[in-house]
Amino acid sequence: MGADYRKAHHTNGGGAAANLVTGATVYLPIFGGPANHAAEVRAEQYFSVACTLRNLRVHSHNPPGAGESYIFTVRVNGGATLLTATIAGAVDTEGTDLVNGIAIAPGDYVTMQIISSVAAVASYTTWGFEQGT
Repeated sequence: MGADYRKAHHTNGGGAAANLVTGATVYLPIFGGPANHAAEVRAEQYFSVACTLRNLRVHSHNPPGAGESYIFTVRVNGGATLLTATIAGAVDTEGTDLVNGIAIAPGDYVTMQIISSVAAVASYTTWGFEQGT
């Protein structure tokens, strides 16, 4: 038989099918979705097995602009975690968190929160992370 699938690590991710709303906080399912939601409950992604999420990488199609930012935070059961990445300034279109990892338990609800600063350029965004045991 092949390798034990429970010990495998997978790369997963998501993205927004709509531009970020300037100066707003939005929520999306951790695996992405068709819309940005103002209410987190509409974006909750249910996990049926335990795992860890780490090595978050985020990307925007446009930089947020001078003095502006997009802050990405993985949330579990309505609370912020340490797994977060920021894209800031007039040039950057990528951000990473290669330090923090979080444990997900069966029954947890996970979302991606994105906060865009007041004058940030509207942009499509995507993200990826490692999901493992």
